[in-house]
Amino acid sequence: MHSGLVNLNSYSQWNTDVYDEISIDDFCCLSDFKNGIYRISSGKVTIDFLLNGFDKIKSDVCLVFFQGAITNRNNTLPPYFTGMGIAEKLGHPFISIADPTISLDDSLTLSWYAGNKDDSLVPYKIARLLDYVANLLGFKLVLIGGSGGGFSVLVQSCILTSKATAIVWNPQTSIENYSSRFVSNYMKVAFDNDWVSFIDTKPKEDLIKHKAVEILRERKILHSILGLNISYNIELLYLQNKDDWHVQSHLKPFLKNREIERISRTSFYLDDNAALHIGDWGKGHTPPPKEVIKDIIMQVADSTKSVREIAYNLSFDSHDDFIPLISVDSEFKDFNPSLYFNEGREDLTINVVLPDNFMANENFKCAIYLYRNNERMHVCWYQDEFKFKVKGGGGQGVNAVKVFLKDIFGDVLSKFISLK
Repeated sequence: MHSGLVNLNSYSQWNTDVYDEISIDDFCCLSDFKNGIYRISSGKVTIDFLLNGFDKIKSDVCLVFFQGAITNRNNTLPPYFTGMGIAEKLGHPFISIADPTISLDDSLTLSWYAGNKDDSLVPYKIARLLDYVANLLGFKLVLIGGSGGGFSVLVQSCILTSKATAIVWNPQTSIENYSSRFVSNYMKVAFDNDWVSFIDTKPKEDLIKHKAVEILRERKILHSILGLNISYNIELLYLQNKDDWHVQSHLKPFLKNREIERISRTSFYLDDNAALHIGDWGKGHTPPPKEVIKDIIMQVADSTKSVREIAYNLSFDSHDDFIPLISVDSEFKDFNPSLYFNEGREDLTINVVLPDNFMANENFKCAIYLYRNNERMHVCWYQDEFKFKVKGGGGQGVNAVKVFLKDIFGDVLSKFISLK
């Protein structure tokens, strides 16, 4: 590891005043705030708050930005702040928060504002600081972050006491369910001796996750928001790209045991002041377009619409395909597809047709098993198309078909159909 403790000269890159090494108690005694970077003591490093727009406050809304993974640390130095460009365009005062653990080592690109061996209370300190600013100045906070920064926003949504709206996209909902490479790097830097002796044994991936949870619990690190409730004073807008692996690993566990109501083709409302919109923004972990995020922040900051209304409108603005959810949509309980066969000289083509009440099939995947005399003879694996070609006589003598339908959460419907 290479020590990445902050070089004080690196603060000059932000072209603003620096208020150095303030205790959290001293910060929470200030009667007003100036533009600049406030360095709040946190173990060997500091929690850095960049404030702007505080010299002439013309709004009762304050935007708060959390950094996700840093894509490139080459030739750059902490602290890392985000959100300044979009905040200045919208004209609201804002706070951008730099993750203190990132400053411990220059190989670290993501640490979720979760803390480290020298300070396990980082999220709670951030919440105390934000609550103080909001209460002193009468702000409604708008918390903003994607991916790893989205995790931090979700954590704050569970512990803040001041009024706020949280906007997240493609967030992690538990640290341990993220990529083991990033988790291991964080653990190595944040809990060096505890982790290095373990990782030297070259454990398998499932053991890495198990050990990470064990250490995080021992160190009292808030490493997951699963099972926690969103605070009553918080509204949450959760944006998720449908092609992202986070759908099953992070969103699905987050929705467990929550009441879910469909409000449009691609949007849902949850039972704790939260709205979910599932978008189609590209492959994998692609975030919403910047203009979409900017427009959402503007609507929230101007208090023109609730998160439910925003999620509802996003569905129609995007024209995305219907997102079926087997666990939510009652019409999917009666699954009775039709089959159409076209048998050629060598190939058998089978078309699966869903009932009319299924509304759409764009975001289902389909698979089939073919049987002859109760023995499975051929498998056609999950695919987007509902037309299956069985080559080389593999469909000869078929007298039953089992059809499987899978939604984006991996939930499955199946139907065994005997053929006459």
